Amino acid sequence: MGNCHSSGSQLLALVQCGQTSAAKEVLEQHPVAACYSTYVERNSPLLVAAGRGHYRLVQAIVEAAVIAQGAARAKQRCINHTNNKGHSALILACMNGHAQCVESLVCNGASPLVLDNSRHNTALHWAASACRSECVQRLLGSAATFQMQSGEVVRIADIPCFDEDNSMLVKFVDRHNGWGLTALHIAVFKGSTSTVRALLRNGASSSCATVAPSISSCPVSQPAGSTPLHMAAAADDIGMARLLLEAQASSPQAVPDLRRAVNASGQRPADVARAANSLLAHMLDPEQPLAAATAAAAAAAPRSGLLLYPGSYGVPVSLAGNAGTAVWGSGLGDGAVPVYVQLRQGGAAAAADARWAEQEHALLLMRSILQTIFSALQAAQQALSAAASRAALRQRQQEQLAALLGSEQPLAGLASGRRVALGSHHEQGSRIHFGSSGAGSSSHRRSNREPAIAAAAGATGATGTTGTVII
Repeated sequence: MGNCHSSGSQLLALVQCGQTSAAKEVLEQHPVAACYSTYVERNSPLLVAAGRGHYRLVQAIVEAAVIAQGAARAKQRCINHTNNKGHSALILACMNGHAQCVESLVCNGASPLVLDNSRHNTALHWAASACRSECVQRLLGSAATFQMQSGEVVRIADIPCFDEDNSMLVKFVDRHNGWGLTALHIAVFKGSTSTVRALLRNGASSSCATVAPSISSCPVSQPAGSTPLHMAAAADDIGMARLLLEAQASSPQAVPDLRRAVNASGQRPADVARAANSLLAHMLDPEQPLAAATAAAAAAAPRSGLLLYPGSYGVPVSLAGNAGTAVWGSGLGDGAVPVYVQLRQGGAAAAADARWAEQEHALLLMRSILQTIFSALQAAQQALSAAASRAALRQRQQEQLAALLGSEQPLAGLASGRRVALGSHHEQGSRIHFGSSGAGSSSHRRSNREPAIAAAAGATGATGTTGTVII
C-alpha cells in the first residue's frame, strides 16, 4: 500500500483533520491514495474516516479505491484492510457507534468475519460491547448479503462460520470470541436491553452457551455452559430475564426451556440468582409455567427499574407513580442524586429501543468523562509528588555543596551562575586571581587568605597565567 506515498500521506492528514472537500480533491487527482497506509501502525484514510464517523469520506474513499484497483483488489487493499491491532474499518465504525458508516461499508463488501488480534472480536462483538444497538441493526438487518463459495447468498446474521475453537460451524450472529462469549452474552452482561432486542430480532440464539475461553483476563466470571439467562440472573436483572424468557416464548422454533439449562458447574439460572429477589426466583423456577412467569414480570415491570451511579453498575430500586420518580430506600440513603434511571418496561417498539439506546449512550459518555477526570487528577497528583521530590533533592544537593565548600549559608546563587569566592562568606562575589608571577602586585585586591591560594596555584608550575574561578 505504499504506492503514491506523497498523495496518500496528504490524504491521511486531511482525513484526520476532517477536511472533506480537500480530501475529495486529492482522491479525484490520485485515486490510488485511497489504498495508502502507514508502515508501522498500518493506519489508512478509510480506517480514520470510519472510526471518526466521516460518512461522506468513507463513501468517497471506497469509490476511489474501486476506481483505482477494481472491486476485488479494493476489498483486499482498502475496504477490509486492518491496522496493527487487527481492526478493520467496519470494526472501528461499530466500536465508535457510527451506524451510517457501518451500513455503507457492509453494502460495499466489508467482511464482518474479520477478527481483531487481542480478543478475536468481530465487528458484532464490538458493537455489542459498546452498546451500539443501531450499529447492530445496521450490520445484521441491512439489505447487504453475503455470497458463499458455493454461490449461495445468505443474510449476514446467518453466515456459517467456524467457531472460536474451530470445532463446528455456527451462525455469524452466534459466534464466540476469544473469551468464549457471543455478542448476546456481551450485551446481557453490559445490561443493554436495546442491544439485546436488536440481536434477538436478527436471529441471535437465546439458548447459546459460553465456551471455555482461549484468551485470559475475561471479565465474566460465569463458568462455561452459561446462557444469557444465567448472566441476567447473576446480575439480578429482572427486566433482562423477562426479555430473554419472552424471546423464548415467542420463538417460532422449539427452544429448550432456558430455566432448565445447566452450566459446567451444574447450576441453573435460579441457582446463580440472589435468593432475596422473590420475583426473580419465581420467574426462574422451571416448575412454573413460562406464560405465568413472564406475566408476573410484566405486571411488576412498570414499578421496577435500575438506578445507575458513576462507579457502580446498577442498584435495583422501586419506582412510584410516574415513571422515572425514584423512591429512595434499600440502603441508598436520603439525598442521593441519581444519574440515570432506566425503566424495565415491556414492548419492542422501535421508538422505545431508540430511547433506551440514547440513554445508555449518555450514561456511557458520562462514565467515560468521570474516568477521564479521575485519571487527570491522578496524573496531577503524581506530577506534584515528583516536583516536590525534585525540589527536596535539589535542596539537599545545595546543602551538601555548601558544606563541601565551607560556606556558612546555602549557595542559593549557584543555579544563576554567581561568582563565589573560595574564602569566607565576606568574599562572595569577588574575583580570585592566581598565578606564579605577580603574586605581590598592588593592582590586585586580595584578602588576607589570597597569598596562600596564589602560592598553591603557583606550585603547579602554571607560570604567567591568570584566571578567574567562577562557580
